Amino acid sequence: MIETAQKFNLQPNSKHCFVCGMESPVGLKLRFTDNGADEVRVKHCVPEIYQGYPGVVHGGIVAAMLDETGGRVVMINAETRFFYTAKMELRYRQPVPTETELTLIGRLVKDRGRIVLAHAEIQLPDGKIAAEADLMLAELPEQPDDNHLAELGWKIYPEETKDDFLETINLIKWLKPEILNISKFTPRPGTKAKNMKQVDSREVKERSIELSNIFRKSLININDKWNNWKGEILTLHPGTENNQAFGRNFAYKNIFVDNFNGVFGSFIKIKIYEIDGFNLYAKKID
Repeated sequence: MIETAQKFNLQPNSKHCFVCGMESPVGLKLRFTDNGADEVRVKHCVPEIYQGYPGVVHGGIVAAMLDETGGRVVMINAETRFFYTAKMELRYRQPVPTETELTLIGRLVKDRGRIVLAHAEIQLPDGKIAAEADLMLAELPEQPDDNHLAELGWKIYPEETKDDFLETINLIKWLKPEILNISKFTPRPGTKAKNMKQVDSREVKERSIELSNIFRKSLININDKWNNWKGEILTLHPGTENNQAFGRNFAYKNIFVDNFNGVFGSFIKIKIYEIDGFNLYAKKID
């Protein structure tokens, strides 16, 4: 039997919940997804500020994450179905590390209508369970109306929050990739994304410019190691100067070759003699 990957869709978030509030200045901002049947998931790295001991997530934070993860199963296919935790039995199996990607999983055990049983666990990168809990959830006596939901800020938020973008910036600063493709997302008509609240177009433009500038700054010295490099490149088309060819080597570097009189599309051997930001300048050698 061929198994197909399950599709997980985003669940709503609130404004100020400690675990899922997208506007909470001190919260975790977890963005849960579900498979439309019986499971919720989220991946998250807990910052050091939530430690108990150095490098270890505080036990209260672990409990809060398990509570929210288990409680989210009642919202699968029912985004405004609110329950509270009547009972939670928690087991700490091993320390939960900070600054490490954790996988939080909530599973529906039994739905009795007004009472739901659920299981939640936190997995380490190797798949081992660090902490888990069994929950009994009870339906709220009164479900929130539209006004209450609006007050909660209960909705699916734009995919890239300010915190998400900051994580991207920090990743680029740390990784310093030599090539970066920056794409602006545009929702297609008729898709779920089209109905989601979109990031303001000016914000999208500003983020693109900021990311591009940071990427360029990271490249100021990154090409220095290519000075005096000898090797083969593929010539592609004329360069910006007369009798100059533009080509790329195995690392997809921009290389301009002086005094080229060959055929474009051919491979030639060159030696780089000058570095200018993104561009490398070379001479043909035998």
